[in-house]
Amino acid sequence: MMDEKIIELHQSQLKFHRILYGMLAICVCIIFCWDMSQVPRGYFVLIGGTVVVCLLETLLSKLSFMNRTFVLRFFTLLQYVFYFVMLYCLHDKNAFLLIGISALVLTFMFEYSYYNEISDVFGNFRSIFVLVLPAIICVVVFFCRYGVNIDAFLMLAAYVMLCLFDILVVRLCYISEHKYMNDIHVLLAQIDAIEDNNEELTQVKNRVEKVNEELNLQRVQLAQANREIQQNNSELEAQAEILKFINSSFAMDISYVMEYIIDAVIRVRKVEFCGIYIDKDICYNKKPISVCKCQSRPELTECTELSFLFQQATNSEDDHQIIKEFPRERFPNLSQTKVCTMLVLPLVLNGEKYGIMVSGSSKYQVFDTYVRFYDLIVPQFDLAVHNVKMYAQMRHIAQTDGLTGINNRTHFNKLFADQMERAVKEKRALTVALFDIDKFKRINDTYGHLVGDEVIKAIAHMAYQLIEEAELGFVCRYGGEEFVLALPDFDIEQSIPIIQKLHEEIASTTVEAYGHVVTMNVSIGVSSYPELCDDVNQLIKRADWSMYYAKEHGRGQIKIDGPDIQEG
Repeated sequence: MMDEKIIELHQSQLKFHRILYGMLAICVCIIFCWDMSQVPRGYFVLIGGTVVVCLLETLLSKLSFMNRTFVLRFFTLLQYVFYFVMLYCLHDKNAFLLIGISALVLTFMFEYSYYNEISDVFGNFRSIFVLVLPAIICVVVFFCRYGVNIDAFLMLAAYVMLCLFDILVVRLCYISEHKYMNDIHVLLAQIDAIEDNNEELTQVKNRVEKVNEELNLQRVQLAQANREIQQNNSELEAQAEILKFINSSFAMDISYVMEYIIDAVIRVRKVEFCGIYIDKDICYNKKPISVCKCQSRPELTECTELSFLFQQATNSEDDHQIIKEFPRERFPNLSQTKVCTMLVLPLVLNGEKYGIMVSGSSKYQVFDTYVRFYDLIVPQFDLAVHNVKMYAQMRHIAQTDGLTGINNRTHFNKLFADQMERAVKEKRALTVALFDIDKFKRINDTYGHLVGDEVIKAIAHMAYQLIEEAELGFVCRYGGEEFVLALPDFDIEQSIPIIQKLHEEIASTTVEAYGHVVTMNVSIGVSSYPELCDDVNQLIKRADWSMYYAKEHGRGQIKIDGPDIQEG
């Protein structure tokens, strides 16, 4: 225990001592006044000793001797011994006086125990010994005067137990007080630390608020990053799907490939509009191909603006264009959609622009930063077009005649078989014309085979332009100088003007080749199902017989199938 605490406690006990001294003095005075003849001399010793003790205690306190703990302990022990001796000497005189002296004995017993090192085990035993020693001396004196008495032993044992109880109580109080003081010291230290660090706490608070703001910003950024990651994952998945699709798109129609890419762009980028435009003759397509889809207008499947945008992209050197204005006169379809801004990306194959990919969004400024997704999608679509083109080229080689570029006989047979089945099933007309170059052997013999090849190519080109480019039917080179054309859904009355036009054009055309000018003519045989031929499988044969009839009857003419036509 700290010396300062002991001295402070003693100063607070002085008033309590004065009260006890005063009450003892009052008790003695009452006894003295009650029976003056029977007052023992021990009373005077008690009163005198009490006065001396009180004066000494006051004097020592004034002179600050009580500020020394060893003086305080010794004087307390002296007070304890004095009143214990008085208690022993006067214990049979008066019960009330005994109680007063006992109160003083117990007071100084507890104070002496408290003032010693109660936390030390050795100090506890020393205190017990010092407190019990006066009782032992008194018992010895009693035995010497009156002889050994069991009551004295019992009294000594009871007093020893009282001293032990005193030490136990004081120790418990000390432990509780020590714990309480430690808690107070810790609390005071924390309070001091809080007061000393108030400014630091303010700074910490400011830093925490700043960190909280940064965390909120980071939370927003993290959410944005998470959305971007999810978007990137969707884009990567879409790119993987597209790449897988492209690897299997060789034999697909280019329009189907375009629709697949458009669906992927709309699904991943969630745009309002997407369209693709491809110029003609890219994948052996006779006309430009345009495919588009719009979220707000599902009925919009064709967009004439794509052709205009392709012309702009062709004349521009930019790798992309962003359009944010859609005047109705220039964009009659897009101006009626929710598109607010549009990204136009040129499609390039072998260094040449062959089309465009258009992506339109209902949000402004969405394309101000070039989107990486399109940088990957466009090359993949270019690869798909390249694959389809290569396959179409191989298919074209397999299906066309090497000299003229029109359908060969094998492919014509397939096309014609489909039309025959359709004509029978749907009860539709089907007209066939077979024609042969008149006197072709003389052309070869006179001008050479190279000139003869040019004549064949010229006639094939005229037939292709008149029939296939006009989408009226299909033609093929059926033999060496023999050709055949089929007109689905055309009866004989509708077919004759077309065939006459072809015949007149051939007859009026000259071929200039290798320094020679060559005129030419053809003989044409025509048959039609079901009007002239009720068996669709006999159409070509009947047309062939009609052609030979025309050759045998003057050449350079058109012969229509009829009853007079027999096998030649």
